[in-house]
Amino acid sequence: MKRFFTIIFSLCFFIGNTQTIGGSSAYNFLNLSATPLLTAAGGVNTSYKTNEVGLTANNPALLSPDIHSQLGLSFNSFLAGTKTYSVTGACKYNRWNTTFGGHIYFVDYGSIPQTDAAGNVNGNFHPVDYVVQISGARDTWSGGNMVPL
Repeated sequence: MKRFFTIIFSLCFFIGNTQTIGGSSAYNFLNLSATPLLTAAGGVNTSYKTNEVGLTANNPALLSPDIHSQLGLSFNSFLAGTKTYSVTGACKYNRWNTTFGGHIYFVDYGSIPQTDAAGNVNGNFHPVDYVVQISGARDTWSGGNMVPL
């Protein structure tokens, strides 16, 4: 009986590993740069310290009093009608000695034909992705949370 459960468990493990590799296909739009400065820095250098509020979208720890009352707007157009919109802002709340930041990122993939399994076009659909992020930072701590909706 013990061998039977071991074999069943092993089969489930191998079948489970044939699925998506580590969830790498979920939320891929978050890998796109939210600001032109991050794109110019290589798209992955999220520790680049400067007075640019847009960088806080990828790294909330970059929030500082220096970026108080900044608002960053960004628009990017890709091939096949895909467009991205980004709004990032920061504000220092002196009473708590905390800088708060917010970020909204919206990806519009345009109109895509809706087909059935045989390839017959049944109309069009309009997929979108968006994320809303709220962050906070002090001199002694910083943190943030990205919530895909």
